Amino acid sequence: MQVFTNRKIDTPSAIDYTTVPAGLVIRGHLWTGQSTVSTVVCPKCGRVGVASPLANGKQIIVHSGSEVDGALLGVDYCELGFDGPGTNLKEAARDTVMLLSIKGLQGYPIHAIDGLIGEVEQFYFDDETWTVRYLVVDTGHWLTGRRVLISPIVIREIDQKTKAFNAGLTQEQIKNSPDIDTHRPVSRQDEAEYFNYYGWPYYWYGGGLWGGGFYPNALTMANALPAKNVIEPPSKPSDEQVDSHLCSTGAVTNYHIEAADGEIGHVEDFIMDDHTWTIRYLVVNTHNWWPGKRILVPPQWIKRLSWGESKVYVDLDRESIKSAPRYESSSLITREFEQRLYGHYGRPGYWNMDPIEQNSNRKSQKS
Repeated sequence: MQVFTNRKIDTPSAIDYTTVPAGLVIRGHLWTGQSTVSTVVCPKCGRVGVASPLANGKQIIVHSGSEVDGALLGVDYCELGFDGPGTNLKEAARDTVMLLSIKGLQGYPIHAIDGLIGEVEQFYFDDETWTVRYLVVDTGHWLTGRRVLISPIVIREIDQKTKAFNAGLTQEQIKNSPDIDTHRPVSRQDEAEYFNYYGWPYYWYGGGLWGGGFYPNALTMANALPAKNVIEPPSKPSDEQVDSHLCSTGAVTNYHIEAADGEIGHVEDFIMDDHTWTIRYLVVNTHNWWPGKRILVPPQWIKRLSWGESKVYVDLDRESIKSAPRYESSSLITREFEQRLYGHYGRPGYWNMDPIEQNSNRKSQKS
């Protein structure tokens, strides 16, 4: 195994990355002869990584691994066949995003580095940015009767072939993590205790979806970057941030959807972006009003969530919903379908917005 500890590399091609196995480990920061190599979002897998050009015109993006007791266990990498600095990484990244059914992910086993954790029961998302913050995992016979929270920050992979989540934590870490009661609302103080235990910067500071960035793995990168890039978590949340805005997918499922001129159906499922863990759509079943049809409603078209009424109010009218493209749960959601959906309502697509703009447009009110 090759290990580089804050080494200076005279030229990027001094290492033949194309022959380096996935066990490559980098401790600290990798340098080139001119300047620090850039940190980018990988268009191949969606995670943050340290990028460097290759002599053959390609790029290598090295991703951070998981830390246990201060030791970096390992780093994997992606090789990209792009032609140089003119490549639009944001455009390339769009082609790799998968939109996944939350309901379809429930029941997936989740594996730690050294064994099974349990099964995914449901998800917590925050109702301001509509981003999944935790998986609620039933540990079964391992930690009898206990449910634990696992953050997307440490999810290395959602393996569609084996239908399983792989997490970069050990069973011992999870066993000793704060015991958070998932039968009551999770407070910001609960979250702060959880994040402090793992030593992560808080996701709710920094202006992005995940700290200062827009991908959950960006927070683990803080430990691999120079100190000036690390966001130090405060000792406790401020008074304004006591409300964590967390809700469970299980609680919001079956909420009624209220259009501008009447009820149209109920929430049946959620569709999640597997890179940012953002909820891109609510799946609405209209069978009580318009039999046999399901439609997709993006969260940015939601005006208000009402806990007291168990309703979601949307900025749409019944007639436009009636003629909207039909969603088939057995089919993949393609960009072509999304373009038809947004075009039908005359709304701009989220894929044409910068992440900051997406974030600001996504916030909804609740009552």
